[in-house]
Amino acid sequence: SNILVGLSTNLLALLIVFVVGLERTGDKEGCRVVALLLHYFLLTSFAWMLAEGYAIYRRLVTVFGSYIPHYIVKLALLAQGIPALIVIVAAAADWDSYSNTNICRLANGVAFY
Repeated sequence: SNILVGLSTNLLALLIVFVVGLERTGDKEGCRVVALLLHYFLLTSFAWMLAEGYAIYRRLVTVFGSYIPHYIVKLALLAQGIPALIVIVAAAADWDSYSNTNICRLANGVAFY
């Protein structure tokens, strides 16, 4: 259930950033921050879904000797940390791809590869 709380929190943050900031193209740096946050929260949502799938697998398949200390903390660090690393590398590779003239989203560029 803690995994679902993390997933729900990230989806709520993604929705809020999407609704509030998608069309805020007046400020270029603000638009880049919105695009960066959209990229991050979308990736973390997928990572939380992966963590939930792994937790279901462990509950159904692995029965004996499957105790992992601080299991939820480790999953949370992976679900939040790996997407952060991906977004940092993508932003460092091509910061200009996080700006667009129509809407604040990740534009086609290096970050897609």
